[in-house]
Amino acid sequence: MEDNLKPCPFCGSKKLKLEKKRTVYKRHKAYTASVRCNCCHARGDTVINLTIPYAVKEDVEATARKRWNRRND
Repeated sequence: MEDNLKPCPFCGSKKLKLEKKRTVYKRHKAYTASVRCNCCHARGDTVINLTIPYAVKEDVEATARKRWNRRND
């Protein structure tokens, strides 16, 4: 399990993965990140960075983690 992530809201699994990818979006280099459950394959919001490609990937990853955890228990 990735550090500081709540369990999956659908199946309760703690087997989670932060998926990170370099890609092209509207002809610009981009970096995306999202959290995915390895059991039921639920996925959190995809966060994309277009402003400074690859330079602030840690911010994109942190935002993806924050969005996964953004729910009431």
